[in-house]
Amino acid sequence: MLVASGYARKNRVALAGAGLFAIAASAWANREKARQSRLEAEGGTPSERIANTLLLYAVRDGASQIRLRAGVCIVVHYFVGGEWQEQMKIPGYIWCDLCAHFIHQSESWKRPIAFEMDGKRCEFSPHFERERDLPLETLTLSLNI
Repeated sequence: MLVASGYARKNRVALAGAGLFAIAASAWANREKARQSRLEAEGGTPSERIANTLLLYAVRDGASQIRLRAGVCIVVHYFVGGEWQEQMKIPGYIWCDLCAHFIHQSESWKRPIAFEMDGKRCEFSPHFERERDLPLETLTLSLNI
């Protein structure tokens, strides 16, 4: 109908642009749906997966506390057998998202963080502090048995 009326011949560029925009918007919506379903299948956001991994290995290793010290990078220590043992280092850029995840899980540090492994439920009591002398933040999670 647009071709017969002569309108399409005059405004080909605008119509082609609108058509390409509609196709791109549809592709973007499908991409977002696929991304959301992938995140749900993988078990959440990257910060959620990192947090769950930290808690999983702490319980497996028999740690009574987890200490995360953020500076240039995040250094993770587990308190096992009466001494702190360095477990891993995580890039520092994940600190804000990781803290936000723990804050959300503990309702702003008001309740323990629940974790379940092999049908066994554990709770970690969080303690957050900022060190004044150094540009460090420390998050300590204590296992409640």
